[in-house]
Amino acid sequence: MRVPSVSPVRPFPAFVRPRLAALGLFAVAAFAATLSATPATDLTRLVPVAADQQVPVADFFRAPQIRSASINDSGTHLLALISDKDDRSQLLVHEIATKKSDFLSGYGTIEPGAYHWVDDHTVIYSVIKDKLYNYGLFAADLRKLSETHPLIQGCAAYFLGACDDFPGQPLIWLQSDPFNNGKDAGPQRLNTRLRKGSFVNWERAGLDWSDLMDVRDANEAHLASSYPVPDGVVTHYRVDKNGHLAYAISLHAGVPKLYRFDGKAWRASPLDMDQAEFLGAGNDPGKVLIAGNLEPRTPRAAYFVESDTGERGAVLLKDNAYDFDGYAYRDPVNRDIIGIFSMGAYPRVTWYTQSYRDLQKRMQALFPGQFVRIECSNKAQTVFVVSTHSDRHPLVFHWLNVEQNSMGLLKNSRP
Repeated sequence: MRVPSVSPVRPFPAFVRPRLAALGLFAVAAFAATLSATPATDLTRLVPVAADQQVPVADFFRAPQIRSASINDSGTHLLALISDKDDRSQLLVHEIATKKSDFLSGYGTIEPGAYHWVDDHTVIYSVIKDKLYNYGLFAADLRKLSETHPLIQGCAAYFLGACDDFPGQPLIWLQSDPFNNGKDAGPQRLNTRLRKGSFVNWERAGLDWSDLMDVRDANEAHLASSYPVPDGVVTHYRVDKNGHLAYAISLHAGVPKLYRFDGKAWRASPLDMDQAEFLGAGNDPGKVLIAGNLEPRTPRAAYFVESDTGERGAVLLKDNAYDFDGYAYRDPVNRDIIGIFSMGAYPRVTWYTQSYRDLQKRMQALFPGQFVRIECSNKAQTVFVVSTHSDRHPLVFHWLNVEQNSMGLLKNSRP
């Protein structure tokens, strides 16, 4: 699986309706007039137009119909973030055995965003307003999707990780709480098994103070426990390979500093994070994977380093021409890093186990001329989600069962 990252969307402004500046309104009006003179484009079309027809301009700029996909630990269900004909995000829930699909949609200008598995049948997902503001976190049980419910509303909250030691209680970052003057409440354990409160539309007519207080009380009820916050202005939290709170990056006079959580308190690291990019936790406690320069004036490489001492460890990938730009892939069982995806002159993957090298070759043979990327798998490593693309083929997601020698198309992204 990919090393988790924090969503870049902004916190939702508390109790304030966003307003467009006058100049922005004129720009919107002009753009709308242009669109009204253009024939409507079918955003659900995935087949290229005929060779004798002009390619619609929208085909070059349209949002992909699928952006990500993942599978649960038992390999029974797939989740994918997709777009509908109106360019609104939905969560696709697909059962592999029955080929049955369900959808989780939004409401008005609110739609689902990034999603994560909490356990084999529970999903936690962010909710985005106006494709810009983080509105909170919701939970869904695959066995009763109609009963999806809010966990945190009206706050900027981000998923950090889930672990077996806290079943049903993923770790989140409550970055901004409008019920507490926008304070950063830091890392929190969130109780997804408690259902308290209901969805409240903050912009509906007739909303009163008691509605907001109900939201506040429900938010607090879902918070199971909290952790301390390091000094400075925190920009990131990161978990270790098992999903426990482990690292934070905070700014001090604009300079980023790395901290390691020892279980009770935060300890500053000597690493110069102004010259390195934090990629994720390493395979051993205290070790981190970073992208940095091994020598002055050389492209950045991906390598391990001891967070407590700054001592450099093994180099995972070095390109003599390009800075490292990629992410790590982890074993679904022991969570060790077993592969690196990177972009340089072209996309490539480097595996550190022979079994995955063989698997990559097997999958490449199924899609000749395309780059095949293993996105994730079930714990048994028998069912995989893979994506394929090339300079002539848009991104496509598939599922493959290597034990039964079967495969299926999940969804195309573009024509």
